[in-house]
Amino acid sequence: RLQLKLAFKIDPSGSVENPILKATDKTDDVFNDCILESVRRAKFPKFDGTPIQVQNFPVELESQ
Repeated sequence: RLQLKLAFKIDPSGSVENPILKATDKTDDVFNDCILESVRRAKFPKFDGTPIQVQNFPVELESQ
């Protein structure tokens, strides 16, 4: 089981900006870059107002 903590900003268009891995058990740069690229591609519903800063978003991955 792998645990990650992410930080990122959601802009009013629903796009994710500046994802950062704040904590991870994995030291594989290729894996970590893949996770960050997946977060960058995420889309949220559009909203009015200022961007939302997300800190310490927990993610848990488990192999099967």
